[in-house]
Amino acid sequence: MNGLGERLLAEDAVLISPLSLLDAVALLALGARGEALRQMNGLLGSDHRAAYAALHAQLAGATALRRASGAWLAGGEAPMPDYRAALTALGAEIQSVDFRDPGAVRLINAWVAARTGNLIPSLLDRLPANTALVLTAALHFAATWQQTFDPAATRTGPFRRAGGGTAEARFMTGVVTARFARGEDIHAVRLRYTTRDFELLLLAPRPEGNPSAVRTLVGQGKILETLSALRFAEDQVGVTLPKFEASHGGELLPALRRITPAFDASYTGITGRGVVVSEVRQKAVLKVDERGTEAAAATAIIAQWGISMRPVFHADAPSLPSCCMSQPGCTSSPP
Repeated sequence: MNGLGERLLAEDAVLISPLSLLDAVALLALGARGEALRQMNGLLGSDHRAAYAALHAQLAGATALRRASGAWLAGGEAPMPDYRAALTALGAEIQSVDFRDPGAVRLINAWVAARTGNLIPSLLDRLPANTALVLTAALHFAATWQQTFDPAATRTGPFRRAGGGTAEARFMTGVVTARFARGEDIHAVRLRYTTRDFELLLLAPRPEGNPSAVRTLVGQGKILETLSALRFAEDQVGVTLPKFEASHGGELLPALRRITPAFDASYTGITGRGVVVSEVRQKAVLKVDERGTEAAAATAIIAQWGISMRPVFHADAPSLPSCCMSQPGCTSSPP
């Protein structure tokens, strides 16, 4: 999951939820057969179904995190029995929808809004006419700091923009007990929430180091490698952190196709008819303030009926030269 998120960041993603994406991709992978399964194994590992089931069970007990997933099938289409059983085991909802009805978009958006604490009121603006399937995943996270920041200590100051220059921001400040680490050009801190299941990992350039250090690591796909090499130690840490809200949404399919051929394959194990992915849309929201963190994300994988690969014979023009008709022994006449 983290590796997939890192590769998308390297593709210039601004704000990404690897978990929401994985929750949707896991539903698609359940319908992978043949070449599609081989490609999914290459992307997620040959044991990805068991690994995902273990992750799903682990996160199910996390009170700060709510997750939901759903499979929306075109009216008249039924999931194959083994696919239905696999969805049920993951707690995914199964819906039958007339995708030709504009109300289908409103129905899916309402589902997303209700499961993201209304932080994402709309994920889709339209659906292709020949949509066969929509797989959705939504999550909502809300947790308070173990040591909250005093709002009276929040101050206005300059924040350096990625492209140069500065912008005015509100900075929270405080001394907290946290795990802290220094690298050559970066430093990192892990801020605790009241729930023990999660923490916020922050990575930033050191003030005296290269201001583009983190962006360089992202572009090289070395964030996870760098974090694994850091040695975190418990300390009293003076933290200065912007109070912010960030949101981003867009189409992930072009980047995913550059990462893996799995999103070009035909998935035949969902309804028995092949479907191909035509869009992967995600929206994510992140809010950080003196009390804690609230975040939400939603992903939709839209699939259309695949092009049949069965042989076709089609004749709507004469196949013999017209001069043949005048030759001895040629008794046929053109239609």
